Amino acid sequence: MIPACLSDLRRKMTPLVERFAFEDQGQDLVEYALMAAFIATAGMLVLNNLSSDIRNVYNSWLNPSSGVPSLWDPETSVTSGS
Repeated sequence: MIPACLSDLRRKMTPLVERFAFEDQGQDLVEYALMAAFIATAGMLVLNNLSSDIRNVYNSWLNPSSGVPSLWDPETSVTSGS
């Protein structure tokens, strides 16, 4: 024999469980939230890797022997002294 309070609880919970299992309203919102989380995670990973790549390229530009500063050095001309 089931106590009365459990019987009432079961009677109240059964429609709620059925509605949760069979209705699909709001499903698209969950899908959009998952898609947004995926895009945010992918964007974060790309930006973290991109920042190190940009730093490496910028440092290569500043390398005095092979970067942009090497193009600014005037050519040394060999002149014979008179």
